[in-house]
Amino acid sequence: MNTTLALFWKEGREAAYKIAACAGLAMIVALISAGKEEYHDTGIQIFGHLVGLFGAVLFGMDAVARERNRMTLSYLLCRPVESWKIIIVKLAVGATGLLLVLAAYWGAVFIEIARSEGWVSLQSQIRYADFSVRTFIPVAGILSEIGYIRVLSLWFLVYLIPYGVSVLASTLADHPYKAAMTSLMAVWVAFVLFLLCWTLAPPITKFYFRLLFSLKIMTDAEIVRQAFDTSLLLIRTGATAVLTGCTLLWACKTLRTRSDQRFQWTVVTLAIIGTIVVIGLNIDRSRNWRTPIAPVGSQKYDLNMVDLALKDGLAVVLLEQGLSVADVTDQEAPVEIGRVETDGCRLERLALSGARAYVWGEVRDSVGVMTFDLSQPDRPRLQMKSLMYPVEKGPTAWLRRIPRLVGWGIWKNHLYVGLIRDEFLEMHSFDVRNTASPRRIQELRIEQTTEHLWNNGWEMRIVDSHAFMVLGHDFVVLDLSDPGRLQVLCRTPVRRFGRSKNYEKLVDEVHGIVNSSSYKELLAQQAKKADGNSGSPYFPMLGSREFRSSNFEAPPGLGPLAVGNERVYVERHLPREIAVLDISDPRNPLEVDYIPWTHLPRRMTVVGASAYALHGGDIKTYAKTSYGTFSSRKKLGLEGYDAYLRGLEMVNLETAANHVARDRFIVNGDHIYAILNNNLAIFENPRKVE
Repeated sequence: MNTTLALFWKEGREAAYKIAACAGLAMIVALISAGKEEYHDTGIQIFGHLVGLFGAVLFGMDAVARERNRMTLSYLLCRPVESWKIIIVKLAVGATGLLLVLAAYWGAVFIEIARSEGWVSLQSQIRYADFSVRTFIPVAGILSEIGYIRVLSLWFLVYLIPYGVSVLASTLADHPYKAAMTSLMAVWVAFVLFLLCWTLAPPITKFYFRLLFSLKIMTDAEIVRQAFDTSLLLIRTGATAVLTGCTLLWACKTLRTRSDQRFQWTVVTLAIIGTIVVIGLNIDRSRNWRTPIAPVGSQKYDLNMVDLALKDGLAVVLLEQGLSVADVTDQEAPVEIGRVETDGCRLERLALSGARAYVWGEVRDSVGVMTFDLSQPDRPRLQMKSLMYPVEKGPTAWLRRIPRLVGWGIWKNHLYVGLIRDEFLEMHSFDVRNTASPRRIQELRIEQTTEHLWNNGWEMRIVDSHAFMVLGHDFVVLDLSDPGRLQVLCRTPVRRFGRSKNYEKLVDEVHGIVNSSSYKELLAQQAKKADGNSGSPYFPMLGSREFRSSNFEAPPGLGPLAVGNERVYVERHLPREIAVLDISDPRNPLEVDYIPWTHLPRRMTVVGASAYALHGGDIKTYAKTSYGTFSSRKKLGLEGYDAYLRGLEMVNLETAANHVARDRFIVNGDHIYAILNNNLAIFENPRKVE
């Protein structure tokens, strides 16, 4: 028999029982971690890493140490076979065992996924008084999109590296248990080095290091790009081959000579140092929690604040039931000089034109535009109510409310209003030049929009003569240059990276269920049960007339978006990243770049190389880096974040259940004006001193 084949037969026969036992155990672990009704926990990912780690150590620890312990290594070395061939055979057999164990684990996970009902899970998700639209990506959806072969390949490439380290430790030890302990400590040292590169390396190094080695399934679905991006896959394969090859060369050199105890003590010392480093990093992170920069001036309001606009040294603050005017010429001491309150109204958005303020709001089950006269800032008054549509009542207000405001802004004395109604989106243009009552000029309808109603924050951005928005997976540009002839310039698909097998099918399923009478009856029954459950933590979120949202899982689409510097930044999912589009030609927007593993901050504003966005109860500033991402710089905010009030009007639309609050801000030269936690706060722009 050929010598190499004989070596393979020997190693395979000795490893067979270990492979069978580990594969069976891996399948049991997978069934425990994946055998649940919901797939949005971290169990599958955590157990996947544990199976890979312990499989790597288990198959590598006795590759050579067992031969030394049994006194059979000298017999092998006397045979007419090169040392490198012995190491390669042992490495190949152990790697095959590791692959089979990972295959068993992920095979069981995919079997459980195939038995599940997919992303849409209505009955199990509905709870008393908790009616919200959740658009996160479950593990089942991520893995089914990637496919079994790609997931297995990525996990195997990652854990081939600690397996090579384990084989190296085995060549330097005289007993499998010593090799196992040395391997675990060596892997721990490698993990600490990995952590340092992940967190403390220069920003550009951290960026590419994370991009290459991330295997995150949850939320961001970073693994999708690693699975489908050919260049990343090749680089990761090459990095794995180089690192494994280096350990192989080292193992070949040390095969014939057993190392002394200095190597083991060196590994132990490095492991202790690594532990101290990790503890120090945690302490440093807890101590250096960035305290927000306080405002230079602030004014507290006793009513809920919903919007803000600036005009000639004045801040016009829209309240939930009124309008206030504050003098902000002295940024350190803003003072309210006038207010008008509107009983029976529920106001939402504000826009200024000349000496008037135009407000979108609800008045006794109807919605429309209200006009406020600001010619005397100390005595603002409600001048006109122009109601447009009634509001449909029902248990699913945010899905069936007619209409829903998605766009609002003024350009050249014309008011533009975007509304979701029935099966289409309406874009209205109004002439607000000469009369207190806005005169409607045109109504443009965009069909097939409500199928994706739950998929984004619906932040239509009006910039100059164009309106930018997203519908499902389409990026839409509207031409507003002629208010009497509004038109859609383009509707460009911005597809997720990689294939999408189930998205359109799931959108149709969710849309059909939401509009079915049986679903409405089910929600109505749950609403009656919730009425008697006053102790529910979600009860204060419910409106007095009807529920504000419904609770089910839905596949996410695009959104939100930000506009700046002839670029549009659109957040997309699977993976969750920011797509960068060039809009220098609005009729033909082109995707020119992407920012991986990045969430688009809420209400992001891009000004030159700087960006500003809301983050929790604060305003964060960002600077664009040389490699295209936005790096966090300063945090501006108020004290008392734990008691932060977000108001009653909340819509749960984001993966991590971040509510879209009413906080807003305006960047105006050297200062930033914001409404935070019912405060009119004025901050010094950090860009002024940077």
